[in-house]
Amino acid sequence: MTALFTSYVCDYCDGLVPIPWLRGYVVFRGDDDFERPVYVFPSQTDAAIYRSRNGWQQHPLREVRFEQPITWTKASGSLTGVTIAARPFTLHRDHRFEPLAYHCGLKPLSDSLAA
Repeated sequence: MTALFTSYVCDYCDGLVPIPWLRGYVVFRGDDDFERPVYVFPSQTDAAIYRSRNGWQQHPLREVRFEQPITWTKASGSLTGVTIAARPFTLHRDHRFEPLAYHCGLKPLSDSLAA
């Protein structure tokens, strides 16, 4: 007898095990954000200021989730007064990514997954 299929189950990937998510916010500019580093902010207010100062009002703010604690820092220059992650993040489409520092996934718009 020859095995035709190999199957793997990941309770985390399937949303069956709750993950203690940390959260932040990004200005989501579309699919290209999955290919480039993105700035993450600890609040919607900080993300909105960043969006406004860049003239990106047409782009939505989206919540992102990550597992590894990160360092927040005060921005300088044109973003003085804004708090931002110490480094840009790699953005993933959902929660199915390796839990590395400065990697995050978009929170689903309809959040039926385990928090």
